[in-house]
Amino acid sequence: MRIAIGLLAASALALPVAGLWPRAGHPVLLAMPAGMAAGAFGVEGWRIQRIIEAGPFPILLAMPENGASDPSRLAAAAGALLVLAARPMSGCAPAPRRT
Repeated sequence: MRIAIGLLAASALALPVAGLWPRAGHPVLLAMPAGMAAGAFGVEGWRIQRIIEAGPFPILLAMPENGASDPSRLAAAAGALLVLAARPMSGCAPAPRRT
């Protein structure tokens, strides 16, 4: 019974973590190290939408330029401490294609 309760608790805790896990083609929040210049890097396929100062730590909102943009490449190039999935902003959605 103890194992079943442990597995149930682990699966319940995994749901919010899975929701915050960055996915390709989705906007991300990057927490940068203290004192780092936020715009000192550039990765193909990503653009910085907003920079927020949270004390000494800059937080960046990065938007992908296409669906194949990989957040792990962005995090490695930026030297980010933490990368989280962000909610897409309504004004930043690409216009629908006309066929």
